[in-house]
Amino acid sequence: MKNSLRILISFFFLFSLLAVVGCGEDSPEPAAAPEGVVGQDAAAELLDDVKIKDRFDRIESMIATMRAIPPAQIDAIPTVLKELNAKGREIERILLVSGWSRVDPEAATKWVMKREKLEYVRSAMFNETVYAWASKDPESLRSDFEVGIYSARGWDPTMLRAFIHGWYDSGEPELETFIRDLGRNGDDRQRAISELIKVKLEKETPDEMIAWVTKLKGDERYRSYAYSRLAADIAAIDPQRAIAWCDEICDTNVGKDLPHWIASSWAREAGADAMDWLLARPETPAVRVGIRASYRLFQKTSPEEADAWLEKFPEEKLSSELFQGPVIMYVNRQSQLANNEVAIEWTKYIDNDWELERSLKSIAGRWLRRDEDAAKTWLATNEDLSDDVKAELITKHERYKKKAAKTREQRKSRPAWVKQKLAE
Repeated sequence: MKNSLRILISFFFLFSLLAVVGCGEDSPEPAAAPEGVVGQDAAAELLDDVKIKDRFDRIESMIATMRAIPPAQIDAIPTVLKELNAKGREIERILLVSGWSRVDPEAATKWVMKREKLEYVRSAMFNETVYAWASKDPESLRSDFEVGIYSARGWDPTMLRAFIHGWYDSGEPELETFIRDLGRNGDDRQRAISELIKVKLEKETPDEMIAWVTKLKGDERYRSYAYSRLAADIAAIDPQRAIAWCDEICDTNVGKDLPHWIASSWAREAGADAMDWLLARPETPAVRVGIRASYRLFQKTSPEEADAWLEKFPEEKLSSELFQGPVIMYVNRQSQLANNEVAIEWTKYIDNDWELERSLKSIAGRWLRRDEDAAKTWLATNEDLSDDVKAELITKHERYKKKAAKTREQRKSRPAWVKQKLAE
């Protein structure tokens, strides 16, 4: 996991470098290289570049070499890729495929489809190759037999998003028809319309986007999702405009889910405002789902504010169905903070027996690890958990203690220099 994270961080470095040198998706067409800039064996020159020890110098040299490779010698890149299958060369492979896609995006895309096995590397490559192909000739990509076979059971998510983005930027027609015809099964159609809404909203105003989506053709399920996705994206930049739109259409079939989407998006930046707005709306399934989802995001981004918002309500509100999600999340957070008495006190607002037992078991499990004697004293007097559940909790805790003791013994056996390094 740590290695993958390091590689992904390096990707950000790589793509920022690509943008600087002109290899990004908005860069102009590659200029013809002067004769003699690279020799007859471009693959050998790229492999020499790969041997450069310093990463920045290595990438810089590879970019310079690829810029100088004439289109007639572009086959040097797949030759080099064949030599770089070992782990640790992910960045170089992405860079090579990106350069290849500037000249022959179709061939580069198909190489990725067949050869690249690492999912996160393949995704980074598709971002480059599929976008380049679609921005030049979306119809060719759409109708290609090999691409059709590859995506027969569902499009690769990154490939599909890059395809939609590239097709939109190409200016070619029929993109909306393609998305609508992706079918109702799976997530392809939702991913595709989400990407289209995202790229359009970067260039068009919320009012223009609302006018556009109102004219969108397709079945009700499809249009309802498009409305919801657009409402969420507008709420992230202009929540008042999203609210005004909701006031117009939230009582219709295509707009009934908007409260959930608007509040969930808005809660990341202004959780209390989003939650207050939801509570003021007529209670609907979308409002009930929205309160749970929005409070989760509120608690994640601003936990202290989320606590304070919930604590202001009277007991009769906290015991209502609408507040069950936030109350359970609040109890869990207080337990994590070792505020056991507060967490236990708030369980009285949980009206579902299964949820109550689950919350009490979580409290007990954490408490046993922190203060076994105090937790056992509480368990002995608790009347909401059965004797079987209490015995199960104690047994699980004993297993945890044995495992923890074994880990401590392993740490004691570490060499002194390891302990010193870990202590620094």
